[in-house]
Amino acid sequence: MLNSQDAGGDPTREWRQECARDLARQYAIPPPQQVAAVFVLQWYLGAVARASAHLTVASVGLQLDLAPENMAIRRSAVGGYPVAVELSAETAWESAPSSEDRWLRATSEFHAHAQHFVAGYRPEVKLGSALRAGSIRDSWDSARASADPDWPLSTRRTSCCFIYPLPGVIECARCPRRTLSGQPRPF
Repeated sequence: MLNSQDAGGDPTREWRQECARDLARQYAIPPPQQVAAVFVLQWYLGAVARASAHLTVASVGLQLDLAPENMAIRRSAVGGYPVAVELSAETAWESAPSSEDRWLRATSEFHAHAQHFVAGYRPEVKLGSALRAGSIRDSWDSARASADPDWPLSTRRTSCCFIYPLPGVIECARCPRRTLSGQPRPF
C-alpha cells in the first residue's frame, strides 16, 4: 500500500469509498468526506498499532518487523473495517529480554511506519498536521493500553474522528472537541 502511496497513487480511495457507502447506509445521508478520510486514517493506524502492541506482549523472544512491505490489512466486506493484520515472520528478529526494551522497539517501529503512512496520505480533503500527528499518538496510546494493563490510557484524545455531523451522533467521551467540563463545544 505504501509503495503505491509513495509513487503518488491513492491506495486508500476504494477503502474510503467503502466506508462512506457504509456510513451513508447507516445514517441515511451522505457523510462529509472528512469522516471517511479520518476513519480510514485512524483504522489503518489503529490496526498497525494493535498488531504491534499485542505482538510485543505475546511474542517474548521474537518481534515482527512492521515495515509496510511485510504486512497487509484485511478488511470486512461491508464498511471496510480492519479485521486482521497479516505480518511476515520471515523478517522477525530476536527481541530484547526486557519488557521495557521490547516496548521501546515496538514504539519506535510503529511510529516510523505510522509517520511514513501519514506523510503520504492524500485523501482528497484537507486533514491538518495536528490531526495527523494526534491520530498517531492516539492509536499507539489506545493499542498500548489494550495490550499492557499497566499503561495509563489518556483521558482525552488529541485527534477527532469527525463523526459528530452525522444524525444522532455526538462527540465521544475522550474527544478533543469536548471542553474540560466534558460538554461538547458549540459548533
